[in-house]
Amino acid sequence: MSLQTVLELLGKQKIVEDMVRTQTGRHADLVETVVHRQHLAELQTVLSRQSPSEIGRILEAVPPEDATRLWPLIAPERHDDILWEIGDALGVHLVGSREPRFRQGQVTAYTLVDGRMRIIDVNSRSEFESLQPVWVDVLGAS
Repeated sequence: MSLQTVLELLGKQKIVEDMVRTQTGRHADLVETVVHRQHLAELQTVLSRQSPSEIGRILEAVPPEDATRLWPLIAPERHDDILWEIGDALGVHLVGSREPRFRQGQVTAYTLVDGRMRIIDVNSRSEFESLQPVWVDVLGAS
């Protein structure tokens, strides 16, 4: 449902942009700006109601240029959660080489160092990959 809604809104936005570009007159730019802002607000509202996994599915389903248009409409505090849900290629396309980070205390690894248990807060995938944990606690995994 939400993917269909996003696709419809993106389609409407492209149609209106094409229509306004072919028109001449004083008000064409104003109409384009108003309609563009309205579509962006609608897209932002739809995306704000979706879970990170649903947004990830939407971003994977649309063409990369549309994913690039949608990304700034997503609240920055949700970016890391969504980056975990999408493929590496799309992640690089959207944010470059920035690695998604875990929230503080979300992932805790337990490792053995000199026969003693050590608790380590893990903040990124590269930190986790460098460890040899005996146990891993993940908060909010579902």
